Amino acid sequence: MSLQFSFALMVLVGTMLSFPEAASANTSLDLKTVEQVIPGKSTKGQVKDLLGPPNEITDLNKMTAVEDERGELWRYRMGKETRLTVFFSNQNQLVSWTWHVPESAREANLKFAIERYGTVGEWENDLEGWVNPHAYPNECYFKNSKSAILITYNRARNEVFAITKRDPNRNPATILNDKPPSFCIGSTCSPGISAQEFFKDFPISKYCALPK
Repeated sequence: MSLQFSFALMVLVGTMLSFPEAASANTSLDLKTVEQVIPGKSTKGQVKDLLGPPNEITDLNKMTAVEDERGELWRYRMGKETRLTVFFSNQNQLVSWTWHVPESAREANLKFAIERYGTVGEWENDLEGWVNPHAYPNECYFKNSKSAILITYNRARNEVFAITKRDPNRNPATILNDKPPSFCIGSTCSPGISAQEFFKDFPISKYCALPK
């Protein structure tokens, strides 16, 4: 699965099914409950039983901007904001979930988020996938292969804004021969840049430093 796939999808237009009745069911959604959802193991039925029905379902099979992933993306909102996205493959396998961290949450602090999911020594910069040309130089990605967690950190705002849990047995999609996904702001779209290419002349560890 491409590194920034979950975030690219948030700006792409897809075919969505809305479930207005789900809004009240998600008012108490919290990260501790979401962490009971296990990518690679939990089923759609188990996710619904635990979290309730999603507010929106995006059918990725009807989207043309993403080349390497197909399936369904479930969105859970709290108020007007998307708080959780859950990605299922075409084989109905739970590939990943992404928690969109509230600004006031303790997990918005990078050191706190790092320590919640492992020790500092277990983390490294993630160079797999695509760089969003609209987001850099603000976004940093840190991965922990042991806990299968990816943290997305905004340097300009000095806060974590997304925590992603991935299926540890699912290898990330290769980017060598893939067509770059499109990243859009409004009507302006640009192709993604290989992270390895982006940082070939500048050490990412200096650009995106882990907390000590």
